[in-house]
Amino acid sequence: MRLFPFGLALFYQAALSPGPGFFLVQAAHQCHLKVLPKKLASSGDPATSSSNTSGHTSATPSASRSSSAASVAAPTATAFDYDSDKIRGVNLGGWLVLEPWITPSVFENTNNDAIIDEYTMGQLLDSETASNILQQHWDTWIIEEDFVAINAAGLNHVRIPLGYWSVPLTSSDTDGPTSVAPYTPGAWPYLLKGLNWAKKHSINVILDIHGAPGSQNGYDNSGQRTSSPVWALNPANVSRTIDTLRFIVKNIGGLVDVIELLNEPAGFRGDDWAQVIAQFWLDGYDAVREAGGAGIKVMIGDAFLGVQVCLQCN
Repeated sequence: MRLFPFGLALFYQAALSPGPGFFLVQAAHQCHLKVLPKKLASSGDPATSSSNTSGHTSATPSASRSSSAASVAAPTATAFDYDSDKIRGVNLGGWLVLEPWITPSVFENTNNDAIIDEYTMGQLLDSETASNILQQHWDTWIIEEDFVAINAAGLNHVRIPLGYWSVPLTSSDTDGPTSVAPYTPGAWPYLLKGLNWAKKHSINVILDIHGAPGSQNGYDNSGQRTSSPVWALNPANVSRTIDTLRFIVKNIGGLVDVIELLNEPAGFRGDDWAQVIAQFWLDGYDAVREAGGAGIKVMIGDAFLGVQVCLQCN
């Protein structure tokens, strides 16, 4: 029986949700943060002046939005102590990985009920149409002013879900295939924007592999809703996920504070899945460290099995 290495951070699958001090403003099917002009009860820091982030409907941010975001001076970054400091964060769900319950209008506007996730969007729309839909969404769902408001609200983390199909692996990065079909690539530059906005506004980042090849759980939030996910059944899928983690750490590790190896793998699907997942946690951890990610915290979940089962493999 092998125990996980000391220092491998295990985080429970807890929701990162808005706290006191701000409310949500509805605009064009998207909610943006708007800071209330008062002190946060939990922080004691003076509140930042209110910054209105509603009305983000165009693909190109307006001059007024850009200038207001730039006018807020970025606080001095300080190291976050994960042993003693409290994580206060928000999940940037529905941005770089679509989820129908978060972004129903994106799917409704296709006028095709068979499009239920990013997989079927790529299957059933021509590539130009799918790309245009996603580009418009990526441009407007999260913008820099959201990071300004997140910081002003007293939050210190964002979690950014990412699909493997958005990571630009080349043949030099993996021994396996590099095709992402039928998925539509193109989100990587938006991830880079988000990471730099976070750094500029002193927000720590948890980067989460939310969708893996073959689907790690069969949920639409993995990119593909299916009753027969195959991630754990094909070693090539697992290897590609490891290569994806390695690529991320090598290329953008300096902008990431915590990397979540994989979101919600389905350990409940059987002992074969549970064993693959347990080994993947170990191999993923090693890949992060070997790629030069000594300063990155590693985050895992319990694969729906409970912590004690998750922490060991035979």
